[in-house]
Amino acid sequence: MTSAALVLTSDDDDRGHAPPDGVEWPRTLALYVDTIAATLRRERIPSERASHLAECSTLELARVQGGRSSYLPTGERLRVAARNRRIYLEWRGNNYAELMAKYRIGTERRLQQIIAEQSAIQLRLIQPSLFDSP
Repeated sequence: MTSAALVLTSDDDDRGHAPPDGVEWPRTLALYVDTIAATLRRERIPSERASHLAECSTLELARVQGGRSSYLPTGERLRVAARNRRIYLEWRGNNYAELMAKYRIGTERRLQQIIAEQSAIQLRLIQPSLFDSP
């Protein structure tokens, strides 16, 4: 898998902000695009469309997170965080029983905790604290 449409060098749109020696962000960028495109193709998205969506998604992530170091966990911790995000997005205020069954949440109280945690995360995304660093 290669990202033929995405050709960037360390000079493109980043003059004066070159990464330190040894940083290989173009390869990391290509890895992200290729990984997202492969995932979309596994979901039966046509190859050309998958490549386009992967490039757009990666460029948007770079716009939002570019220049910052960030961390993503792996394994169970990541799966639980993704599940909790889906729960929040599917929550309508009156579908506790449906979500508890679908996601195998043991108690309504735990479901409420997940929704409250995700709601706080969403609020911080749209309304950052005055004291948080950019």
